[in-house]
Amino acid sequence: MNSEKYSAFVDLDNYGDSSVLNNGFGSIPSGARTYFDYPYLVERKTDDFSQELRLAYDSGPLRVTGGVNFIDAWTQAGNGGGNGALGKTAFFSANGETRARTSSGFYGITYQVTDALSLSAEGRYQIDKLFAYAPLSGYTATNSNFVPAGYYAGGSLMLSKSYENFMPRFIAQYQLNDDLMTYASYAQGVNPGRFNTSFISSSAATQRAAAAAGLKVQVDPEEVTNYEIGLKGRLFDGRLRFTLDGYYAQWRNQINSLNLSGIDPVTNSAFAITSYDNTGDVDLKGIEFDGTYALTKQIALNVGAALVDTDIQSYKSTAVTKLTGVTDFSGKEMPNTSKYSANAGLQYNGELKGWMDGTWFARADYIYKSGVWSNAANVVKTPDRHTVNVRLGATQGDISADFFINNLFDNTTYTSISDQFIFTNNFAYTSTLSALVVGLPERRTFGFQVRYKF
Repeated sequence: MNSEKYSAFVDLDNYGDSSVLNNGFGSIPSGARTYFDYPYLVERKTDDFSQELRLAYDSGPLRVTGGVNFIDAWTQAGNGGGNGALGKTAFFSANGETRARTSSGFYGITYQVTDALSLSAEGRYQIDKLFAYAPLSGYTATNSNFVPAGYYAGGSLMLSKSYENFMPRFIAQYQLNDDLMTYASYAQGVNPGRFNTSFISSSAATQRAAAAAGLKVQVDPEEVTNYEIGLKGRLFDGRLRFTLDGYYAQWRNQINSLNLSGIDPVTNSAFAITSYDNTGDVDLKGIEFDGTYALTKQIALNVGAALVDTDIQSYKSTAVTKLTGVTDFSGKEMPNTSKYSANAGLQYNGELKGWMDGTWFARADYIYKSGVWSNAANVVKTPDRHTVNVRLGATQGDISADFFINNLFDNTTYTSISDQFIFTNNFAYTSTLSALVVGLPERRTFGFQVRYKF
């Protein structure tokens, strides 16, 4: 059983001062602050209950496992705020509850064909039932853009949908020798569909804008078909331990977030909607390596690297097209995805002379990530990021202490980037994407910590 509650109160305009008057429409809204501000509350609560029964059989060359799983989850979210009089003309609004009930049966069969070769077949059959309910205050749908027109009493069912999927996986493993193993796998994965309910009970003007932008209540499942081969084990008398794999994946009906904003003519305030839809197909291929090499008994080198090549086959976004003019996204790369990444760490271990069971270490790590695009049009990209961390520590019995410096060279490269809207007192720039929001890194940080085991 799980219960979570989330609440965030944010300042969407990002001004941080009171120098801009709240008179963008000619006068200050009655009861509102004299300066422009846009406080916004986002809340969500989730409760779920799950259970699983699993049986296993292992005899001779055959290993079998199977079982059933059930999960029942409830979620309710809401938001609200603005530049009006909070609690008078600007309110928090709770959406209706959504519910997901998932039942599944699964199995796994592995057969040791020879001492070196094993074959596995796995699968899961899953039924997802989604439900969307009316807000507790009730709701009257004046049109059938999103739900059938009519009155819905508070908490009554508005929408329901069932999805049935089978997800297989096949694995072949071959032990080349005592130190090396190679494998190949084929798998299909499904992320169940979902409902967008945040705009169902919005004002008529907001609903019309959402419908015109192509927003939908029902989102279909997204699917991934993945092919992978790999090699793992030890070389050079065990001094090198490594894993190496390559993969190719076809990601279809990709679920992406969509942002819509505008002006509600009734309240003269901006509205912001985050929705989801099946807007893309992407092919991915990549190579990953991770290894540790013992240079000496005291010195170890850790190295990792990855290439993630994303190739958009199709994509649609009214907001991105309006911003960039790009309508054909094929051949471009996924946003917020580093194509290249690497890390290397060097550690020296030694003994503290004159101390019983006393050891010390010195370590340096280098982390690299290539820049990422802000959206699928591939117009704006962050610079590559390079980070160096160092650490020096010692252990004596149950006590250990270490001194560290993270981001040694105080690299200030952005950690993320996304499209956003600029909020002004007349909301002149909220009808289209008009800003970039970046993630700021943690600056150079010094620290000292002590641990005691008991």
